[in-house]
Amino acid sequence: MRFLQFAVFYLGIISFAMAQDQNPELKRVMRFESAVNKIEEKATHMDVSAVHTVFVGSSSFTRWVDFESDFNSEEVVNNGFGGSRLSDVIFYFDKVITPFSPKQIIVYEGDNDIASGMSAKDYLKDVKTFIRMVEIKHPGTHISFLSPKPSPSRRELTEEFVKASQGLAMLASRTPGVDFIDVGQVMYDIEGEILKEIWVSDSLHMNRAGYNLWAPIVRSYIRR
Repeated sequence: MRFLQFAVFYLGIISFAMAQDQNPELKRVMRFESAVNKIEEKATHMDVSAVHTVFVGSSSFTRWVDFESDFNSEEVVNNGFGGSRLSDVIFYFDKVITPFSPKQIIVYEGDNDIASGMSAKDYLKDVKTFIRMVEIKHPGTHISFLSPKPSPSRRELTEEFVKASQGLAMLASRTPGVDFIDVGQVMYDIEGEILKEIWVSDSLHMNRAGYNLWAPIVRSYIRR
């Protein structure tokens, strides 16, 4: 009996490994498993009933310098995982959002989505899917989407980022319970050039000066 159980378990592992090899997208998504499991584990060590707002998204949230100081409250939790796309948040929805039962979800995605080759139109399809998931699983929860940020290292994608931001703004304007937070405008100087002093050396991720621009804008959208 034990041998049979082991054989079934072993065959399951082999089948899963083969599925990953045959499906590059599944393999890509599964690389976030460890980071997402830590987020899920975090929920078991805190009073999730006190959490009002969940931040979820890619490295612009994961690497937010002094996040706790900017959002000084046990009601706000940062569940970002670096390198993610919105489809990954959808895939791990029940691990990064559901355990916290938030009243508001603040999302930063679109950056990596478009950089991976997606069009703004396809990204917005994922946005609509995410909104529908929230409506079904957490009815009444407010959603706030940040605009994809302009960055020097992805300057060639600016046009598609602008299309995504315009699409988000339009979608939010006609969807009850959805906000669009424009964090892009403050990242340009008076001549329309992307600010140079707000980046770390990779010209993709922001330093504290960048988050000094974002923090007051995002704070103004947190609902109570």
